[in-house]
Parts: sequence; C-alpha cells; structure tokens
Amino acid sequence: MIEALRQGRWATRDRLVPAAFMALAGYLVVLGYLYIYPGLLTAPGGTAVVNDFLSFWVAAREAVGGSPATPYRTEDFAALQAVYIGAGHYFAFFYPPTFLLMLLPLGLLGGLAAYWAFQLAAALAAGWACSRIMRHWHGFLLAAALPTSFNTYFYGQNSLLAAAFLGAGLVMLAEGKAILAGVFIGFMTFKPQLGVLIPFALIAGGYWRTIWAAALTTVLLATLSWLVFGTGTWEAFFDQTAFARTTLNHGLVDLHKMISVYAAAREFGAPIELAYGLQILTALGALVTVWLSWRGGASFPAKAIILVAAGLLATPFALSYDLALLAVALAFLLRCGQSESLPPWNATLALGVVLMAAVTRLAGEVGFPFLGPVLLVITIWIGWRCDAGQNVGKAKA
Repeated sequence: MIEALRQGRWATRDRLVPAAFMALAGYLVVLGYLYIYPGLLTAPGGTAVVNDFLSFWVAAREAVGGSPATPYRTEDFAALQAVYIGAGHYFAFFYPPTFLLMLLPLGLLGGLAAYWAFQLAAALAAGWACSRIMRHWHGFLLAAALPTSFNTYFYGQNSLLAAAFLGAGLVMLAEGKAILAGVFIGFMTFKPQLGVLIPFALIAGGYWRTIWAAALTTVLLATLSWLVFGTGTWEAFFDQTAFARTTLNHGLVDLHKMISVYAAAREFGAPIELAYGLQILTALGALVTVWLSWRGGASFPAKAIILVAAGLLATPFALSYDLALLAVALAFLLRCGQSESLPPWNATLALGVVLMAAVTRLAGEVGFPFLGPVLLVITIWIGWRCDAGQNVGKAKA
C-alpha cells in the first residue's frame, strides 16, 4: 500500500475506499443511536442536541427572532440553554457576528434538523474542497470518513466548515485564481484563531491580490452582519472577549480537550506565564517554518501541508475536533503522491498522524497532553520533506 502511494497510483483505492465507506456506515450507526436514544446527545423529547451545536442553534434562533446580541450575554444565553440541558451547564458562543450570519437559516429549523443540515452541508463542502485538491471524487470520502471528522460530528462543531473554506482557498491559490482564493480565506475568518499564519504565508509568497481579496471579503462580511444585526451585537461580541480570555486562562474548557502547547503545559502544572511563553515560542517557530517554505522553492502541496499544520500549532485555543483541518493537508499529500514524488516513509507517517489525531483527547486524559503538538510537528515534517523524492529523482537525472 505504501509503495502504491509512493508511485502515485490510486491502487490504495481497493483497500481504502471500502474502509472509508465502512467508517462512514459506522459513524451513521453510532450517531443515529446517540441522537435517537433519549438522554444521550438529545434533550428530552428530541427537541435539540446537547453538545456544542446547541449554542449554534440557539444563537441562530435568537437572531431570527430579533435578539442577535443574546448569544454574547452569558447569563441570558445560559438561561435559554437551561431549557434543554438544565442549569449549571452552558455552551458559550465566542464567534463573531459574521458566523452568526452564516447560521441564520438554521434558526428556521428544529434542533435535530438543524444539526443534520449543518453537518451534512459542512461535510459536503469540505469534501468538494478535498476533491478539488486531489482531482478525484475520493476527496469526499477523505473529508467525511477521517476519525477527526467523526469528532466534529460527535461534538456538533464547525471544523469541517473551516476545513472547507481553508481547502477551497488553498486550491484556488494553487490553480492561479487569486481573487477567489481570497474570498474563501475571508470567509474563514469566522474562526480567526485557525488562520493566524495565513497572512504571513500570503505575504511570503507575494500573493497580494489574494490578500486584498481576503481583506475586502472580511470587511464586507462584517459590514453585512452589522447591517443585519446592528451595532449592539458587535458591541456585545467585543464585551464578551474578557470572558473568552477567562475561559482559556482558567481552564473553563477542559485542558485535555485541547491540542495546543499552552494547554499541554498547563496540564503539567506550568503557571500561565510559562505556558504562554512556550506557546509564543512555538508560534514563532511555526511562523518561521511557514515563511521559509512559502518564500522558498517548495511545491505548492508542500507549502499547503506546512501551513495547515503550523496554523493549528501556532494558536493556544485549538481543540481536538479542529484537527479535522488535517483533511486538507492529507488531500495535498495525496496530490503529491500523484507525481511519484513521495518518499515511502511519508505514507507511514501520514497514517500515524491519522491514528494519533483520533485519540488526542484520550491521550490528554491519561497524562500525555503533548500528543496534539507532536502530531502537528510530524505533519509539518511531512510537508517539509514532501518534495524529497522528487529532488532525489532530479539529482539522479
């Protein structure tokens, strides 16, 4: 299988495609049971899901009902959720009003219907991006069937949507469609912490039209959300930033759920100052790596792999389900494989990354919180060495 991948064949199709379909079938069975059986991931009567998606749906419903600022008012928003999950538990909504604008149609649906509609749309969008990258419909399977995607479905999160925007932006850039690439990257700003290194990559590569298109798209989205929701909603969002910092600094989100160096250091008992210091050093290292790769002569797939992994490594606030973005990196790795440029060990390391990404939360719970950063460093190394086989071939020639 490794040799087939190295030689750029889709021979792995015979084994991996049936495995992917089996994984999807298994996901549907598990998710169907969890969302149908009362009390597991649904509220009494099946009126809503009781994971992170609850905050998306309730926020959308409030926006449709004329109260778009409510999701940013902690006590009011918690009271609305208490109807479904009881008092004492709360799913925060730390996203900008631009994401609330994207969620608006969900406010017209029931809780379960909204969940399935959102996850299906996000999976299809991510699948389209990965298929465009791989130049093969198997990209849909890659995006939907990875274990990291199951984590996204299970927690009701939006990481596949982020993967869709990031993947689409990068593949448009690879195809020379600079303006369209900027539009997709601009949409990704609904989760800005995951794209913190993108501007540096674009500057290093000299993609100025993409930068301007992304900036304009971001401004237009913000303006549209302001016109729809009003000034008060943006003010409430900015007022909530102090609570967001408290959530990160004081462990209101369980640290073992996170994949950052900051969270791992805190899990080992490091004070906040030291943990942030380590995170800053890690982010600087990630930035330098991205800058050098995008400034140099690496192939575009190699640059994309490095950017995806380094972006996840640079932020202190990334969780296990955010590893769904690795679908984009893996799609570019498979695109590399089509040109017979992959060293054979790349496939082995990629498989290791997939398996590790599936268990980062469990690893954190049992005392190994650095698994997330480790697998991201390995992914960066894969990207950095993606052209090694091609370079060897040129040297021999």
